Amino acid sequence: MPSFTAKVAEDGSVRLPPELRERLGIEPGAEVEFFVTLDGHVYFHHLTDGFPELGKARRPPLSPREMDEAIADHLAAKNAPRRRGSRSAAE
Repeated sequence: MPSFTAKVAEDGSVRLPPELRERLGIEPGAEVEFFVTLDGHVYFHHLTDGFPELGKARRPPLSPREMDEAIADHLAAKNAPRRRGSRSAAE
């Protein structure tokens, strides 16, 4: 997996290395979206002009811990004993 490095400028901007921009098809003025996971990893992707709304509607990717918790919650709910409707004493 290729790795790229960049420095943060005084104004907070980061210049993406040319190889990364080329690989991702990022042109000057293009928008990118950043996601920060709970464990501090940062992911970003190029928002393409074809579907800009889709990128904005997406949620950040789940961390491995969040995935495990979601799976455990789903399995617990799926395997929980089902309660049948109770009958009243008048019946």
